[in-house]
This record gives sequence, C-alpha cells and structure tokens, in this order.
Amino acid sequence: VQLAGAALIGLSTLQLEFGYGVPQFQLAFHPILIALAASIGLVAAREAVAEGFIAIQPSTLRAITAGEGPTGEVLTTARIADSEARADQCPKGGTKDRLTFPLMKERLKVITASDPQALLRDYRRVEQGPAGKLDTAQRYGYALALTAAGQAQHAQALLKRLHQADPDRIAYRIALADADMQAGATSQALEEYRTALTIYPGNETISTYYAQALLHSGHTTEAERLLQTLSSASDRPSADIYRLLAQAHRKSGHIARSHEAMAEYYHLEGQTNSAVEQLRLALHSADLQPYDATRIKARLKEFKAEAKKASKHSGEK
Repeated sequence: VQLAGAALIGLSTLQLEFGYGVPQFQLAFHPILIALAASIGLVAAREAVAEGFIAIQPSTLRAITAGEGPTGEVLTTARIADSEARADQCPKGGTKDRLTFPLMKERLKVITASDPQALLRDYRRVEQGPAGKLDTAQRYGYALALTAAGQAQHAQALLKRLHQADPDRIAYRIALADADMQAGATSQALEEYRTALTIYPGNETISTYYAQALLHSGHTTEAERLLQTLSSASDRPSADIYRLLAQAHRKSGHIARSHEAMAEYYHLEGQTNSAVEQLRLALHSADLQPYDATRIKARLKEFKAEAKKASKHSGEK
C-alpha cells in the first residue's frame, strides 16, 4: 500500500506545472494526467490489499473449474453477481422525461408534412376515433399543424392550455410564442421569448427562435446583438446562429460581417470552399473595417489550409 501511495504522489507531480502556471502540456491533458495517476496508483493499492482465501474440498474445486456444480457455472454466476452489486452502488439517474420523444416525433411530423391541411384531417380523425381524444403529444402536434395551416388563433388556445398544465416545458413556450407571431400578436410573442430567456438564460434554442422573431418584426439591431452574444458565448454555436447573424448584419448594412458570418455557417456545414469564397467577398466589401480585416484574413488562412488538406485527401482516394 505504501508503494502504491508513493507511486500516486510521484505521478501527481506531472500536474505541478499547471499549479505553477508554466505548462509544458496542453491544458486539455490535465484531467487525463489526473485520471492516469489515480488509475495506476489506486488500482495498484487495491491489488495490493485484495487478498483472501477460501477452504473447499478438492472435489468441489474440480467441479467448479469444470462447470459441473449443482447451480451451473459457479464462476460465471459469481462474476454476474459482482457486476450487479457494483451497478447497484452507482448513483441512479433522475426520472426520465417520457414526453420529450413523443413531442419531438409530433413536431417532426408537422415539419415534414407536405400538406398541413391533410395533416389536420388526420389529427381530427384520431380525435373522433374510438379513443375519443388526442394524447398530450398529439395535442401539441395538432397545435403545430394548426399554426402551419394558417389557423394560429385556434392553436393559441390549445397551446395555452398545454403551457398552463406544464409551464416548464420549453417546447410549449416556443410553440405558443410562434403561434402568437403568426396570429399577429407580435409584442406578446416577443415578451414570451424574453420571459423564457429570463427563466432559461443563454438557452440556444429559445434564443434562436427569439432572434427569428426579432428579425421578422424589424428589430434588427436587437437581433444582431443577441446573435453576436450567442455566437461568442458558445464554444461551438449551431450553423443556424451564423445564418441568422448573417441576415441580421445584412439588414443592418454590415455587409463585410454578413459575409464573415456566412463563412462560419458554410464551414460548420462542411462546405469549406464556400466559406473561403465568403471571406474573400468580405475582404472586398466597401464597409470593411481594419480590425475586422485582420480577423477575417486570419480565418481565411485557416480555411484555405483546411480546403487544401481536404483536397489532398480526396486526391489520394
């Protein structure tokens, strides 16, 4: 045990460089080094103290090793029991939300429907069928279909009831705000998005829909500011964030920055050559600022290197 403890202390010296602020490894390796030191040292300690014995008859030992015990393969049974015991010691997760997947399924059905009116008829047939009513997820899908079919006012009433029954459900908040927008209640919809972001600050999904609503209602500067903050705060923003940011920049007259945002959008979509072209357009924009030009040139150099590497790999294949 003493040797294992000494090994653990010795291995932990690999992390001292981070404490003194003079790293010779990348910071990402820090947790790896900790895990490595702990796994080697602690496993060695466990192996050092894991001793025991059992007294059995030679005939019993032969039966166990041959798998001929009265209860079957004793060693396999013991291993399974040990695994189950270890699993029972692990912390259990919280109660799973069984409604999330059905809601996603209904939303996908509405988004991919080529004929919203036909989809509405399908929902109504279910409602008038033997069961006599739609379940919660189907009511959500029905409300989305109503909004898609231009009947947002009917959707509002249904979504308000769903939201009141489950106020913490983000999907209901977004659907209700979208229905309000479609019904012409723009101020109400924007306030619902602001309230949602107060409850769930930094939520990318809510922020994306809010930005779309802001752009649709002419609040371009606010949308631009929101999307700029969102793209800077996240390590890897979604491509939609940059697509909307490009729209906001263009509507504000910031053409160079619009091309820059579109370049990031194309890059996330895997279209590096298109990203390079957008950055070239940004560098030739009349409104390009010197501090923007420096940043864009650096990004262009990165994208060109990626495109060259991808082209080389493609040629090798």
